[in-house]
Amino acid sequence: MLLSTTAVLAQSAPPDTVALEQITVAGERRGAAFGANGGRMPNDPFVQGYTPKQTTTALKIPAPIQDIPVSVQVVPQELIQDRGALTVRQAIDTVSGVTSSNAIPGSQSFRIRGFNDGFSNLRDGFRETSNQQDVQGIERIEVLKGPASVLYGGNLAAGGVVNIVTKTPVDLNFANAALTGGSFGLVRPTFDVNQDLTGDGRLAMRVTGAFERTDTYRDFAYGDSKFVNPSLRWRPTAQDEIIVRAQVLQSNFSYGPYQSPLSRTTLRLPYSFSFSDP
Repeated sequence: MLLSTTAVLAQSAPPDTVALEQITVAGERRGAAFGANGGRMPNDPFVQGYTPKQTTTALKIPAPIQDIPVSVQVVPQELIQDRGALTVRQAIDTVSGVTSSNAIPGSQSFRIRGFNDGFSNLRDGFRETSNQQDVQGIERIEVLKGPASVLYGGNLAAGGVVNIVTKTPVDLNFANAALTGGSFGLVRPTFDVNQDLTGDGRLAMRVTGAFERTDTYRDFAYGDSKFVNPSLRWRPTAQDEIIVRAQVLQSNFSYGPYQSPLSRTTLRLPYSFSFSDP
């Protein structure tokens, strides 16, 4: 039998030891504060980075995405801004199984899971009629995949439905402006202004807008659009909220000389011009 013992030695702190004060470190997610996220409220359940927690499209009421028994994918505004998306087509590229089916600038015609849902989209939960939307007025894009006719009725295609949620007033005062430039003479100034008119959140207004002018790689093709999106929010009581929205979008564009065969531009073309050239 072998026996072993371990000696335990007590040590005392040196007389010159200095006790440091306790330091508390608090972190905050980048983009949650005013100004860095386009005026969104901190701890907003609909917008939390690239992974929003709630949606209204699936059940028509705010509900956690993880508790909804259908496939829902959300494109938040933070992702749209970080990717620098200039059109709805570019903004929705991150959604699997969804592609744009129309080349018109600002078009909301999509092909979802192989079904062409050209005129079955929603704006703020209501049936979309204009079928055009500037990305500057979008807060987030919610895509409900699968048969959507059970919830929304009508002749919505079986592939799903796209709900464009527009920007509305928030309980902050801010004014943002940006200027985007790019190839082919792209110039796009944008602005976003929000104001709490009463100071207590009962009455607030928000105005967003964008102006764009660009050419393309095709001869005689161009794009010119003007967009303004005002909204007013009134809270008569702590439980009730009334929002009035309006949108004005003027879009002029041309794919090239072959779009209008009898236009003056086409009649002035030389005989050697080929419409098959870019």
